Amino acid sequence: MTHRLQNRIAGSRYALPITMVYAIGIWFMGGLLQQQLWPQFILMLMTTLTMVELNNQHTLIRTYSRMLSCSYLVLSVAALPLFVHLEACIVQLCFALTYLFMFRAYQDKSAISSVFNAFFFIGVASIWFVQILFLLPIWWIILRFYVMGMGWRTFWASLLAVITPYWFVGGYYVYLHDADTLIHHFSSITDIAPLFDFQSISLLNLLTLCFICALGIIGMLHFLLNSSKDKIRIRLFFSSFILMMAATIVFIILQPTHLPNLLPALIVSVSPLIGHYITFTGSRLSGITCLTLFIITLTITGYQLWIH
Repeated sequence: MTHRLQNRIAGSRYALPITMVYAIGIWFMGGLLQQQLWPQFILMLMTTLTMVELNNQHTLIRTYSRMLSCSYLVLSVAALPLFVHLEACIVQLCFALTYLFMFRAYQDKSAISSVFNAFFFIGVASIWFVQILFLLPIWWIILRFYVMGMGWRTFWASLLAVITPYWFVGGYYVYLHDADTLIHHFSSITDIAPLFDFQSISLLNLLTLCFICALGIIGMLHFLLNSSKDKIRIRLFFSSFILMMAATIVFIILQPTHLPNLLPALIVSVSPLIGHYITFTGSRLSGITCLTLFIITLTITGYQLWIH
């Protein structure tokens, strides 16, 4: 019965609206009104719509399911205190938009506009969190080997796209006669914090990170064991999620001080994997696992609200 309930929830048309109500309730309890977190709240709603569109456009889940966007919402509100920071919300939205546009270039080396749009949002994210540029080579690997849209024209389009936001920002600071701020922004990318400095993050955030990593690993193993049931295109897209998830985890391990901005980005890569797992598993063990994961998620969410 447990796994049947799991599958009914995964395929229900009410899953996303109910999850939205749950997420909005958590936001209100987390200080939406008291702290005036409306910009952050709106950005999370925009990311949710982007995740819905990501699944709709690219058919990431081969049957009707809203588990991708539901997983995103549940995991995001579980780490709600991180979203008090506007830059974390912007980085997360930009990550989702990068996936959305990059996958449109699948097997199309002439898809200059799609590639430009994808990398433009990486540039936007770097305005708020310049260290995100360390993941730029990973996006190029995804474009080359998994999206198979890398050509000389798309490569130069990606470079141009990353620097395009800085044309506007640079012009603004030049107008203010404050070019030093822009120079400091780029020079800060070389400010490497102590490696493996987990003392810089709270125990609760560390537990949240470990839990989200565990979800990603569970989703990854399930997908790899059952990938033959999906089309080659979907296998490559999910390989993109797996690679970016692994790279982001390594980044966090090396530089834990950047966890507030990297964990929201990690959630974007993990959500499709765990959403796929919830949708397509049907054993008694998986039902118990999903129930356990749900209880842990509620516990972390409640504790985050209580602490903050």
